[in-house]
Amino acid sequence: MESKGITAKSVEELRLGLDSAISAGFSPTLVIAFASTSHDIGQISEVCDQKGVDLFCCSTAGEICGDNGAAGIFEESISLLLLNVDKGLYRISMFGVENGKYTEAAAAGAQWAASCFAKPALIAAQGGFGGNGDDIVKGIFSRLDRSAPVFGGLAGDDLKMSRTQVGTNGKVSDSGLLFLVFDNEKIEVSGVASSGWLEVGVFKTVTSSSGNVIHTIDGEPALEVYRDYLGDEVVEGAIVGVTWPIYVWREDGGKVLRESMYFDHENGSISYSGNIPQGSKIKFAANPGDGAIKSALADIAEFKQEQPDTEAIILFSCKARHVALGPMIRDEVVRIYQLWNAPMAGFFTYGEIGAKSGSGCDFHNLTCVVVSLKEKAR
Repeated sequence: MESKGITAKSVEELRLGLDSAISAGFSPTLVIAFASTSHDIGQISEVCDQKGVDLFCCSTAGEICGDNGAAGIFEESISLLLLNVDKGLYRISMFGVENGKYTEAAAAGAQWAASCFAKPALIAAQGGFGGNGDDIVKGIFSRLDRSAPVFGGLAGDDLKMSRTQVGTNGKVSDSGLLFLVFDNEKIEVSGVASSGWLEVGVFKTVTSSSGNVIHTIDGEPALEVYRDYLGDEVVEGAIVGVTWPIYVWREDGGKVLRESMYFDHENGSISYSGNIPQGSKIKFAANPGDGAIKSALADIAEFKQEQPDTEAIILFSCKARHVALGPMIRDEVVRIYQLWNAPMAGFFTYGEIGAKSGSGCDFHNLTCVVVSLKEKAR
């Protein structure tokens, strides 16, 4: 499998980039594209149709790209990973979501993936704001074995919070699920998720919750617990969810970050970006600045020991992580690229899907997910 990473500031520049790659002897069959909402995914699809290549695309909250010894982050651009891979080793399909039923749509997508290959590996993207990544993960693993490699991200829209999209050849959706499935017996898809946020304080228990809403913590209204622990000034802050998320422990011992999205001052509940089951053990988490990057890079470097060679990298990094870490996020992206020096494309997401070291696949916030693609020796 050959690969190439390129960026474009317009659809026409994308067309020229594809032409240049093709004229240089590179013949992509698959384009993985991450595009700012300032670009029309339908037009990107048209270009790919004209070039005879398959497209997996979603909108972003910032783009990531690396190749030819350099990597960086971009805005209002299109980041592309061009792959020359046997068309028999992957499939792409879009699944509509009816009445916000993301779990059912994800289950249908996973069933389709299982029908494509004996050992499927999934890359997923979600358009729209009607569901959350927990619903997608739940649906996928209702049909696939928990050992199946599954990675992805929720599409962004440059923080406009208006419309996110996914698209493939001839199809664009504001609310669909887009799945790219590889034959994992022929294309090795592996990866790791890491955040680096620090645990703070003692364990607390979610004593009442429904879906992504916590009503009480240790028997007290969730908002009052935040006020007692963090103070009124912090709770009233615009980005308290980014600066003070919570860790939620899973039954398998793993943990995920959840950022608060909405405080209900009337009933004292707090809404989060993912589901939090009643009875969950939680802790507050703090951003250690550069320490978060060092911790994440250590986890990713450990993953590199398991996967020393790769042919392409996909990077899903949370937009909230970008907001929290500021300019330091560029250093993280560059250093991830330098670990392999392989063509890389990615984007800043509204939520990430992947597995932390030693844990099963889950939905994350404020997390960086690195995915490696490598064709196995024949």
